[in-house]
Amino acid sequence: MDFDIDGYRQHSAAERNNFNTKLRIDLVPGARLTLLANAVQTPFVQDPLGLTRAQLVNPTQAGTNALAYNTRKSLSQAQVGVGYERAVSESLAVSALVYGGHRATTQYQAIPQSVEALATHPGGVIDLGRIFGGGDLHLTVARALCGAPLQLTAGLSYDNLHEARKGYLNFIGSSLGVEGALRRDETNRVYDLDEYLQAQWDPGERWRILAGLRHSSVEVHSTNELVATGLPAESSVHFQSTNPVAGLTYRPIDKLALYTSFGRGFETPTLNDLAYRSVDGTIPGLNLGLRAAHSDNYEIGVKQHGARLVVDLSAFYTSTTDELAVLQSSGGRTVYQNIAATQRRGVELALNEPLGAGWSTRFAYTWMRAEVVSGRKSLPAVPQNALYSALNWRARKWGLRATLELIARARIFANDANSLAASGYWLANMSFGLEQAPKGWQFSEFVRVENLADREYVGSVIVNESNGRNFEPEPGRSMYLMFNVTHD
Repeated sequence: MDFDIDGYRQHSAAERNNFNTKLRIDLVPGARLTLLANAVQTPFVQDPLGLTRAQLVNPTQAGTNALAYNTRKSLSQAQVGVGYERAVSESLAVSALVYGGHRATTQYQAIPQSVEALATHPGGVIDLGRIFGGGDLHLTVARALCGAPLQLTAGLSYDNLHEARKGYLNFIGSSLGVEGALRRDETNRVYDLDEYLQAQWDPGERWRILAGLRHSSVEVHSTNELVATGLPAESSVHFQSTNPVAGLTYRPIDKLALYTSFGRGFETPTLNDLAYRSVDGTIPGLNLGLRAAHSDNYEIGVKQHGARLVVDLSAFYTSTTDELAVLQSSGGRTVYQNIAATQRRGVELALNEPLGAGWSTRFAYTWMRAEVVSGRKSLPAVPQNALYSALNWRARKWGLRATLELIARARIFANDANSLAASGYWLANMSFGLEQAPKGWQFSEFVRVENLADREYVGSVIVNESNGRNFEPEPGRSMYLMFNVTHD
């Protein structure tokens, strides 16, 4: 798939190419081999940067220094995978997966020369080369407990990432937006080893009990290739945790299910989270002082999947310690920190209902209160209310489809102090399409118009941006033409 866009804002053109393929091969009875491959290339993506509140008066403009430094990004990624599944017997099945790939990213940022003059600054050009791979192996055994079906799954997974991270100045003399002198050169390696066990027991026709346990071990190792920076040649950090999960489902009648679940979460910092200790380079090196976040997650809900009406209603609560959050963002660099305990509580409702004569409706609403426990400040970039609704029409006989959407989102804060926020908005979208399905093929052609009312709004924010350039405006009324071809 090829995607090209000139961009709504100045300096926001982009090009993207995607390739995906999947091949399934039946070997002997009960055994299957699956081959997967995908590739993504974005050879040219301009970055218009964020705007200040005052600059939003002209939302199509590029941010400060975007043009001067020609801020842009390029990416190339490819990966392949092989999966194997076999039913060894009626009570034993085995599944294995191996994968590997590479990713290369180069980004030119708008960091002023005066800031990069600091000897420890890693430069305004980021160059990343990553090679990754891993695998998963698990066994599933069917047994009986107290005369009721019991299914046990035990497995082992391993992931490995090797990264070459380089930083360069974004100028040579008076020429800006070009690759200059080398300022950062690191070799980073991350591995993750997980062992897990899961059980599913159906003690009665209307009951199901799930339980699981997973142990995770993650290690990050970094080698500084530029000894002249004065940083340690070697540094590392290790994270590990054992986390349980449990769930209970009860079906009082057909098509209706009541459920509750609990799970303990474990989130380690990514290499991007660890990349910087300060945005200006005054404290160089990886941010290895970050801790992993731990969370307790509770959910209770009801699902009614009838022949006509489909309803999902749930309430959830999450309590997190050492959550990873943005400390400061500037010049394309983001420094993370562990913050005080946080809580998320909310309700989700989803409805799908056919109306007859090819008409149907969809509705989804989420209310969520996400806040820091101490001080009760809202977490940035998390809306308290989000709504999606759609009216669909489809005439299978003629291959026609049409959809009218209404989307709404509450305001989102752009900083921890909750002193800056992007206003809430509502949008109306419409699409119309044709479908054809000759033997072995599927063709579709769609016209989609987004933001029918041509409203001005901010779709995302840059959290804790130190220069106040927090806001990223979205396009006005836009039209898209889409063509799809699929062959079975």
